[in-house]
Amino acid sequence: MVLGFLFLIVGCTRSNPVEPKSSHLSGKTYGIVEQDKLNVEGNRITFTLSLEDFNPTGPEFNKYNGQFVNEKKVKFVYIDGNTKIYDKNTLIKPNEIEIGRRVNLIVHFINDYLLLADEVRVVE
Repeated sequence: MVLGFLFLIVGCTRSNPVEPKSSHLSGKTYGIVEQDKLNVEGNRITFTLSLEDFNPTGPEFNKYNGQFVNEKKVKFVYIDGNTKIYDKNTLIKPNEIEIGRRVNLIVHFINDYLLLADEVRVVE
């Protein structure tokens, strides 16, 4: 009985990692820049993907949107080694993303104001 109680306590005290909330967004590729030695909140960033027509809405994006004041309205998301990138159904490398293409993205925050792409899909 004591052993069962200990298993119950251990099981209840283990913390399960919380998956970050993902958002589905879209934009038009403006540029892609390889990053060297960029580490944000424990994520090794490999590329920065710049996007036009990328306008996340909702209160959770206020800090993110507030950091962009340029006239062209170009924003960016980070890509790391876990980001999956597809052109149609073919897996491609980040530097194979063509500029001016429409993309659908699945992203999550890595802090209050930076977005990391989980998936990028070239759609046109």
